[in-house]
Amino acid sequence: MIASSLIARLWPQGFAAWWVLGAVAVAALGPAAYWLTRIMPGKPGAALMSALGLGAGMAAVGTMIELFREPDGPSGAMGLVVVAAGYAVFTGIRLLVRQWSWRVVAPWLLPALLPLALGFFPSLGLGLHALYLDAFGLNLEDVEIPRLWQVIATVRLGLAANLWLIALAGLGYLQHLHWCVRDRWIAFTPLGFFALVLLMSGVWNLGLQTAAQAGAGAVRAAASGKAVDAYFGISPQWVCVRPIGPVKDIHVDGGEFRPSRPYLKIGDASGTAVLWDPAEKSALKMPMDKLRIIPVDKPSKSCAPSV
Repeated sequence: MIASSLIARLWPQGFAAWWVLGAVAVAALGPAAYWLTRIMPGKPGAALMSALGLGAGMAAVGTMIELFREPDGPSGAMGLVVVAAGYAVFTGIRLLVRQWSWRVVAPWLLPALLPLALGFFPSLGLGLHALYLDAFGLNLEDVEIPRLWQVIATVRLGLAANLWLIALAGLGYLQHLHWCVRDRWIAFTPLGFFALVLLMSGVWNLGLQTAAQAGAGAVRAAASGKAVDAYFGISPQWVCVRPIGPVKDIHVDGGEFRPSRPYLKIGDASGTAVLWDPAEKSALKMPMDKLRIIPVDKPSKSCAPSV
């Protein structure tokens, strides 16, 4: 299924781009046929036809997943890989529970509830917002984040921390295959180190680093005049800004306000609007009661009012 999804993605690039994946998809029929002969003894023909039918069905599903995705969205194959990896981890933990008991495994699984526990401390998720806003040269105090999105960001960070469960699943496979001697520190020391590395890698690579990358991508999109995607409660929007009263009477922090320019409204806090100027690549902070903000679908060359 994964190979067929990648083939559908690489199909426009020609045969040279996907023939290896085609070979992998065909080779996968071998283990499928062998597995079916084990559960269908004495019926090799039926097992072979079942394997071919199963392979064709999975190839069709993988292709459809890729074809029906968003044009600019992530590859459908990556979603399948994540699902497969999640199933493999779940199976490893299940094998561990079967080898031991819930009384022994439960302390290992308690950290898996970390995302739920972190939901009661939503401010922890603000680290993602801080890294995102830092790309615009802003701080958390400059933009008000809804409480619900703080909780969602915290749970997202907690789920990234659960990458360490891969090590726990690996222990389950080792115990199941009798490759690990029980109650010996030499087997559990590397496992603990591996779990710690996965924990830090998950928090950084899947959590904090993605926030920084999202912020950098948002700045690049804004600099080129494109729409900017929302990020956990921060919804940048292109606007034209009309001053209420003389421009010189409006206090501006961060640069010079020019009503003829389009601005990207990052957000607001305590009655202060935060506008990002793509021309100067800087953020302006101005009182909202002195402005009339007009949302626009895309930035125009000029926001000057027509006569």
